Amino acid sequence: MSLITGADDRGGAYPCSLVLPLFAALIAVALVPAAAQESGSAVGRLSGLFDLNAPMPGTAEYQLAQRRERLRAALTGMDGVSEAFVIIGPGTDGETTITIRVRLAESAAAWSPRMSQAVTALISRLEPSVPADNLLVIDSSGRVLVPAGDLPVAAEAPDGPPPGQSDYHLVPVIVGAVLGLLVIAVAAWYLFAPGRRAAPTAAAETDPWEFLAQARADDLRAVFSQRRPEVLGAVLAAAQIRTAARIMRKLGAAAQRPAPPAGSMHPEVAALVRTDLLEALAAVGREQ
Repeated sequence: MSLITGADDRGGAYPCSLVLPLFAALIAVALVPAAAQESGSAVGRLSGLFDLNAPMPGTAEYQLAQRRERLRAALTGMDGVSEAFVIIGPGTDGETTITIRVRLAESAAAWSPRMSQAVTALISRLEPSVPADNLLVIDSSGRVLVPAGDLPVAAEAPDGPPPGQSDYHLVPVIVGAVLGLLVIAVAAWYLFAPGRRAAPTAAAETDPWEFLAQARADDLRAVFSQRRPEVLGAVLAAAQIRTAARIMRKLGAAAQRPAPPAGSMHPEVAALVRTDLLEALAAVGREQ
């Protein structure tokens, strides 16, 4: 059989475009036994192969991604947490902040202060350079679970793996490795096959409510104190998750998150609300 012509010894032929996917599938099958024998650090390196936008090793972005993945894996391994999304970045004062959105398991009991203390102690052990008051944890509905500065850090974090974490998380990683290589093979065929061109990369969407997260905390509290709670609820529902978390953080732990509206704001109504809030923030700034 010839891999160049795609013909076998009996004179038949098959599409040459199938060579790359088949070759990638063979590589994936060969990697599965090796991945099953590797430690957790090797699992992290293997899973990083399938992110086409992953930063290059040795860069600051790569180190930041490694920190986020370490926190995500530790939190996902805790009892009651089925998924975690971690954001590490500079705060308004220049210090590093950690914002975490967790999805609680359906069978998990109600979130308790003991779980909050366990999460705070875990983050303190994995990220000792980040102060406890720079940590914010919310659930998938936007409810604040660990307000900044609300919980003390445990005097000494326990040794060993995080609570509830087991080695069974290696199974989905191996399955993801096989599926990831197959996806890469299909994508490579689609992009590099004759007559095909790569689709343009979509520009990152900007959050129109970002100006609220960048406003001063005192100004933000003054503006929303003069408006009905439904306005804040509609804004938080329309903003991106990270922006909504930063707004609630500036409003303070005493602020109650209003219930989200039944439906999303009409674009024209949203534009009017943004204009009103911008003018109100400008007026508060002039008064000071």
